[in-house]
Amino acid sequence: MNFPSSRERLDMNVKDKENGDEPSDRSRKKGWYVEQKTVIIVIIVFLLALIIVGILVGYLSPSECAETENDENIKSSKLKKKTYPYVLLPSSVVPIHYQVELQPFLIPDNFTFDGSVRITVLCTQPTDNITVHINDLTIDHNTIELRRAKGGASPKIKKVSHDEEREFLILHLDNSLKAQEQHEVAMKFTGNLNDKLVGFYRSSYRDSSGKTRSGN
Repeated sequence: MNFPSSRERLDMNVKDKENGDEPSDRSRKKGWYVEQKTVIIVIIVFLLALIIVGILVGYLSPSECAETENDENIKSSKLKKKTYPYVLLPSSVVPIHYQVELQPFLIPDNFTFDGSVRITVLCTQPTDNITVHINDLTIDHNTIELRRAKGGASPKIKKVSHDEEREFLILHLDNSLKAQEQHEVAMKFTGNLNDKLVGFYRSSYRDSSGKTRSGN
């Protein structure tokens, strides 16, 4: 069997083109071919899809700023819901004068003080108790006294109670005080010279020789 030579095949293809015929299958290139415009359109559509997805993710996902703001709102709402005790003294008895004596003891490992107080109070309306503030003090109940400022009898103290949450010392009386009368409440106490800069506290310093000294 004789096969046409390369020159003969070339002549055959030329003749086919002249006659309007398609070249033979042997002369065609095999594979898939896509137009350039189609490729460009596909690339543009793909890029647009990526941009749209990115925008949606950015808007729909919770941001760090939003989470922080939500946390602050939650904390704020919790603080608003928290109730605090009413710590103001009753208006039925108003203190108008204090006479205080304090004796500090600056002893290492035993910083304490002794004290006494005499409080003049004005009764604005009838009441059977007197309330004063105390904090970090030990009251000697045997020294608590109540007497009328201008002489005369005062009700007797039948019980003493403490309200730790509101830092109250309450004197319960066997009879009611009368309005517009003045009375004196006296007591002795001991306390600690703390180093928290609160109340009657102690502090330390260095003198010119570099030695540490305590003060209050």
